[in-house]
Amino acid sequence: PVLGEFDPASVAHIGLAALPVIPEISDQARLIYLDALSHGADPHSFVKVGDCMTDDPHFLIPFADAYDLGEYSDLENVITHFSTGADTPDNPFSRISQAAEGGFNAASILDSLWINPEYCESGETPLSCEIRLMNPSVALIMFGTNDLYYLNEAQFDYFLRATIVETARSGVLPV
Repeated sequence: PVLGEFDPASVAHIGLAALPVIPEISDQARLIYLDALSHGADPHSFVKVGDCMTDDPHFLIPFADAYDLGEYSDLENVITHFSTGADTPDNPFSRISQAAEGGFNAASILDSLWINPEYCESGETPLSCEIRLMNPSVALIMFGTNDLYYLNEAQFDYFLRATIVETARSGVLPV
């Protein structure tokens, strides 16, 4: 299929219950991350990219303060890594991202119409603005809620892939 053409049959064989919640990091992902670091990306910084679910105050923000990981205490090292040593005064967990907003869909993030001129420069997109502001090594991307109403499957596929490509081209590991 051509980029933007979604074929539901191409994913019908995937058994989601069989996939790990946290998959192995691929060699390609490792190369993107190492390349980001070699170009000066902050290893302690990530950006949140997405819609209202990503912008929600319950999404990651509690990890900037008091939290209880319960049986997932082995994730403490991840939280500590991204909470300390960042080159920016913004804790990426609690930061209000220019690339995450209620009403955004997978197309909005790539459209300069949606920038906040208080933080973003003319011609930037919400994605490029947040990457410039945070100099992250990782981007956490989550879309879907608003896309159900405004995009068909092919459009969603196209814009989500375009977001991933633009993130990697910016020297940031898309997750």
